[in-house]
Amino acid sequence: MIRKWVASLLLFLLASLPATLWAASADGASERILSFDSQVAIDPTADLTVTETIRVQATGASIRQGIVREFPTRYTAPDGKAVTAGFRVLSVRRDGHSEDYRTESAGNGIKVYMGKKGRFLSPGEYVYELTYVTDGQIGQFGDYDELYWNVTGNGWRLPIDKATTTISLPPGAAIRQHAAYTGPTGAKGRDYAIAVRPGVFFCETTGMLPPGQGLTVAVAFSKGFVTLPTPVGRALSGPAFHMAAAGLAVVTAFFLTAWFLVGRDPARGLTIPLFTPPADLSAPAARYVRRMGFDDKTFAAGLMEMAVAGGVTIEDSKDVYIVGRGKKRLPQGLLAGRHP
Repeated sequence: MIRKWVASLLLFLLASLPATLWAASADGASERILSFDSQVAIDPTADLTVTETIRVQATGASIRQGIVREFPTRYTAPDGKAVTAGFRVLSVRRDGHSEDYRTESAGNGIKVYMGKKGRFLSPGEYVYELTYVTDGQIGQFGDYDELYWNVTGNGWRLPIDKATTTISLPPGAAIRQHAAYTGPTGAKGRDYAIAVRPGVFFCETTGMLPPGQGLTVAVAFSKGFVTLPTPVGRALSGPAFHMAAAGLAVVTAFFLTAWFLVGRDPARGLTIPLFTPPADLSAPAARYVRRMGFDDKTFAAGLMEMAVAGGVTIEDSKDVYIVGRGKKRLPQGLLAGRHP
């Protein structure tokens, strides 16, 4: 009886073993971010040069053609100030080789699609490396400057097994204080470990980050080691200004080309100076053409021309000139009015 019961138990265990192994395998191969490492260098210009190394396990469920990194460029800082940050991709690599990517505006930031559209990945592990530059991230306070940095972002729909970040300060800057948080936006989770050495801050998570959760750090350092751009300087270096400048250049090039092709005046011929007035223009007419209008000198020139022709007389009586009728008859209609 006992032998029969033991045999039945063994048969049951053997029958259920494949299903157990399959479940364990499926769980181990589920899509996830195996590691997320962020290397942040704070430049003296207050720009951040960031390299993110993201190792993923892909099965084709969500990660089909690549991964998407969401980066906020407009948000509210912990002190209540509205932040507008710049963002520019320098390079994207997959497994050590250059990778196709594209960026799109989305919500309050930018999405970076890493992977070639239409090219599907086989299940397996992949390592993506995203390098970018961002500005507007350094906050200024009374006696220190601070970087408040969401390392991973909270928009991932996959769990993150481990997240690490290394923040390098400008040469000579010293860390004044630091903090870290894990969990969803606004949470104060403490699943992390911190290590600090001169000018370098390191933080790593000590537990898995579920989907929608991330790692955030804050590092305060001594003032005087970064120079924040003025609002005008940021505007001149921002993408809006570059787009406007490019648009102005295109419009200017268009009008210059149009002027060169059809807008230029014909070439002038040989210019010969003349020392007598045109034969078909009287003195007052020449004055009228030169001035493009009638004035007192036009009238005086007309009187002088009629006096020379004998049509009128001009007498100087002290400070008064008297104009009279001359001996010659004026051409008919010269002084006629416009009305009958």
